[in-house]
Amino acid sequence: GLFLNPKVMENIRFNDVLINQLKIENPNVNPRDPTLDELRYFHGISSSDRIVICDNNKLIANPFTNQTETTRLETLFAYITSCPQLCVSGGYMVLQYYGKDVSQYPNSNLDIYVLKNDDLSNTVRELMGFIDDCFKIDTISAFDIQYSQKASVYNVKCKNLHRTLRIHCTTYKTLSELMNNFDSSYCKVGFYMGNTYVTPDTQYTKETGLVYFY
Repeated sequence: GLFLNPKVMENIRFNDVLINQLKIENPNVNPRDPTLDELRYFHGISSSDRIVICDNNKLIANPFTNQTETTRLETLFAYITSCPQLCVSGGYMVLQYYGKDVSQYPNSNLDIYVLKNDDLSNTVRELMGFIDDCFKIDTISAFDIQYSQKASVYNVKCKNLHRTLRIHCTTYKTLSELMNNFDSSYCKVGFYMGNTYVTPDTQYTKETGLVYFY
């Protein structure tokens, strides 16, 4: 396989997964073997010490420019940029990386992740207060979701924002640690401190059209 000692379920093409799940198309894919640097990264993911998991320096910086739909969302992203404990990942960022207009996907949540810190509850409280000031919170529903570590999640619907905000309170300390615990190579895309990031395996997926499950 392409990974060293991976937990790979199967290799699949974009048209089997992304078009169905995210309506993403990439007709210019060009399957190739991974580079030596990519293999080292894949090995880091699958090895027992997972050396790449916490290191943001192993991420690829600014492969695309974040595009927000409205001035209101620009204000929210500016707030997220100012807070080292916050990042954005998930479908909103994935759609942009694969060249899609996010305004055409109104049902895609905007996933905000609160990284582990010594004052997590206050970070969440201040974020909720900012969201309420900007968008007027209508409802908040809370539930637990199971990653490799447990996290509390809040679905936030606002009166002045058509898109649902999903706030994840995680036990991950860095963006890299968070994204490298996602279970597929196509979705490791994030926004942190004003920059966009992808992992090397996600870049490999975009370039080759091959998606890997771990």
